Amino acid sequence: QVRHYREITRAPSLPPGHPSLMGATPDPVVAAPSTHTWTVPEGWEEQPASGMRAAAYRISRDGRNALCTVIALGGEASSLDANVTRWMGQLNINPPPVDVMDAFLGHQQRITTSGGFDGVIIDLAPFVLDRGGDADSIMAAMIETPGQTLFLKLTGPHVLLADLAPEFGGLCRSVK
Repeated sequence: QVRHYREITRAPSLPPGHPSLMGATPDPVVAAPSTHTWTVPEGWEEQPASGMRAAAYRISRDGRNALCTVIALGGEASSLDANVTRWMGQLNINPPPVDVMDAFLGHQQRITTSGGFDGVIIDLAPFVLDRGGDADSIMAAMIETPGQTLFLKLTGPHVLLADLAPEFGGLCRSVK
């Protein structure tokens, strides 16, 4: 005889004001609507935002396409090197040794936006140059704002990203 069971699970709840039984936990990292504004470069075509994306833009030049996404996360975001390692994984790049990663991060462009927020623009092109001009790459910015971290990420062929670098930098610097 076959019996079917249905398991009902519920998140445990504690009375209001009761301390956590698990000890202190950091603020959760969640997608949050962005209250920030930015200036989109001319010719960047807005795409529907979806999932965690606050905005998305498609850029087409010389038969090549790139996508720029903007994600706003509330709470504490992962460290810069953790995010760069994740982006490298998206390109099937093995992370370099710690000293090489530290040197790479030290040479990336630090910015202050027009809204007074500090950020950094990361260009992963040096890790894909030997793959050819149409090899995918990532250029990304991590901008810290009160209560949120903004991630602006440009993906596409590294030769196109090299051409778009000034526009992407302008977009990042325009964040208010």
